[in-house]
Amino acid sequence: MTININKDITKIKPGGIRNFSFRQIKYAVLTAIIVIPVIIIISVILTRNTSMDTSTAQTIAGFVGLAAGFPVALTGFYKKCGMTLQEYRLAKKECSRQEPIFYASTESPVYRKIVDKQTPEIREGLIEHIVSKLLAKKGEDKDVEEELSESGQS
Repeated sequence: MTININKDITKIKPGGIRNFSFRQIKYAVLTAIIVIPVIIIISVILTRNTSMDTSTAQTIAGFVGLAAGFPVALTGFYKKCGMTLQEYRLAKKECSRQEPIFYASTESPVYRKIVDKQTPEIREGLIEHIVSKLLAKKGEDKDVEEELSESGQS
């Protein structure tokens, strides 16, 4: 008989309140501080100012209160790839700022045309040459386009 055991025992926490980190407890309290007054205030306003019954007013107040507290709870409990929500948003923003990485396939017809036209000395820097041609084709780098036309390689 085989008993499977979780290999990452360090991530297993004991039950109860000890399952939560300090950060999660802090944000749970902040969420409760936001949600409870919102529910009470809205349910009181709806029952006094309208002809709505208590259970309907409390249901509506509960939904509004949860909607008000959700962003705070999400901030405290959300984790993706080991990062909190703020860290994940910052990492995502940093990734969008990076320049794209160009890939030139050695089997593409464009590559083959360029290889056939080039001398062995130029073939050493062929990838850089292809990337510069791609940039020139997009019109993003006018200097590279001018250099290529001057050297007669385009």
